[in-house]
Amino acid sequence: MQLIYLTDAGSRFCYCYTFKLEAAAKSLRPGQPASCPTHGGCPMHLVIKALKAYHASIGLHIDMYHLDSGFWHSAEPDGHCDGVVASNWSASEFHWPHKDQFGDGLGPKVWGTPGEPGAVSWQMLYMLLAGSKQGAARPGNASAVGNVYGDSKQVLGAYRPQGGPWPMVDSDRNTGGGPVGKGASQVHHSHAHAYWDAVLGYAHRENNLRAMVVDTLTVWWGYYEGRLNNTHAHEQWMDGYFGPSGADPSAPAGSGAPGGASKWKL
Repeated sequence: MQLIYLTDAGSRFCYCYTFKLEAAAKSLRPGQPASCPTHGGCPMHLVIKALKAYHASIGLHIDMYHLDSGFWHSAEPDGHCDGVVASNWSASEFHWPHKDQFGDGLGPKVWGTPGEPGAVSWQMLYMLLAGSKQGAARPGNASAVGNVYGDSKQVLGAYRPQGGPWPMVDSDRNTGGGPVGKGASQVHHSHAHAYWDAVLGYAHRENNLRAMVVDTLTVWWGYYEGRLNNTHAHEQWMDGYFGPSGADPSAPAGSGAPGGASKWKL
């Protein structure tokens, strides 16, 4: 039996919740980490380590911890909850400090290899990537717009370690009813296979990702009329994400080659 512990929004140990508490770090039991601030949020790597120690003290081994998306995509310098759009899908410097020997702090060098005794894997919640006119903090630039995956400029590997750039497309409509670009963005269908293979493959290899949650999936597949009204384009995008048509952009849909979420067994 595998046990999964959820730290989703509303959870006592969700950082969106702890940042609302005057003495959030005090809520940790047992053994409040000394490096946590007295006020405000506590870095999630310390929260999870404290939870893991507590669970072990009562005889529980949690195989997988669910991470609400902001735990690892927040680029705010203090790691605070920054809404449902992100500039990247890489670890927060605040919550999962970047170190050369550890990658971005979510991988096997810190948490063990999934499947081995005592190791931890993650179920990550993927939210929305910012559209070209949507504000989304980047490291060192809290007022930035857009996301890093379509940015042709040089991007530090720590913040786009998956590769790229790839052509990105703004959603045709937005949940808030704003103009195009003031909302979400996704990869163009023609590059969906290579993009998802790189993004999900990196998370599987380097982040111990073993399950994913997408509670905005309707936006991903339903808010892009350019491909939604083109059966081939939409199928190509969905195949890139879900599989099984493979990581090769030229692979025909339904060829049977593993790819996307299917390839990484998510």
